[in-house]
Amino acid sequence: MNNEKNGYQTVLSLLQELIEAGKETDRRMKDTDQRIKVVENQIADTNKNIDKLNDLVGCLAAEEEFFNQNFNIYGAIAGKILSNKTIEEAKKYNLFVVAQEANELRLINIPM
Repeated sequence: MNNEKNGYQTVLSLLQELIEAGKETDRRMKDTDQRIKVVENQIADTNKNIDKLNDLVGCLAAEEEFFNQNFNIYGAIAGKILSNKTIEEAKKYNLFVVAQEANELRLINIPM
């Protein structure tokens, strides 16, 4: 009788573990679903912005005068801590380099 009782207790214990594991799986699935929705919304927002940009470029393209101008395009990298390799690569591409120094920002590279 004692062996039979131990067997039932073992089965009950295993069933309880399975129930708890199922609850944890459900919680994680809900969390994952929520994260997926956030990313889907971000993608939708990005697509809307791309559509707006395409509309703007389309309007500008109709203006011949717009494309007969010379434009300067600038790029930059910024960070709290930048490695020397990162700074050197940025300089190769004529990028502004901005880094944090104490509580202030410092321009490390100003392209010419």
